[in-house]
Amino acid sequence: MGLMDSLKNFILMTDEEEYEDYEESEDVEKAASSSTPMEHTEASSPSSSSRSSSMNNRRERYLAPLPQRNKGKVSPAPVSKIHVVEPKVYAEVEPIADELLGNQALIINFKNVEDVEAQRIIDFLAGIAYAVGGDLRKVRDGIFVATPPSMTIDGVLEDAEQNERFFSS
Repeated sequence: MGLMDSLKNFILMTDEEEYEDYEESEDVEKAASSSTPMEHTEASSPSSSSRSSSMNNRRERYLAPLPQRNKGKVSPAPVSKIHVVEPKVYAEVEPIADELLGNQALIINFKNVEDVEAQRIIDFLAGIAYAVGGDLRKVRDGIFVATPPSMTIDGVLEDAEQNERFFSS
């Protein structure tokens, strides 16, 4: 008979229980049908207070002060090397080009090269620099800088000779 009693209680509720369910369903229907959003107070439901506390926890996490860095310690920057080369003939251009292809910056001194040979070397290295996305720039008479794509040359030398050809004729 225990099963029958529990079924009877389930189907035939008391008047109080019916009234409470009816009020809750009316509130839900009103909230769903109204076009303006309803304001919820923290006392109205326990889930809203837990939501607001979790929001506060998130805010605290994002607004927490950052840990202090050691201002006295400075980590050394990686050292970049620039290789200085002084070719004497055009036959020496291949190892220079290999260094540029290997992401090595170069300073090329053409003081000990004839003008015709120097122009051929410059043309070849300019092609290599263009192919890899690097740069080749004149610094002074007979001195050039070749850089790989990972490095840039910034600034302009304000010198009348800069606008002239590589070697004046």
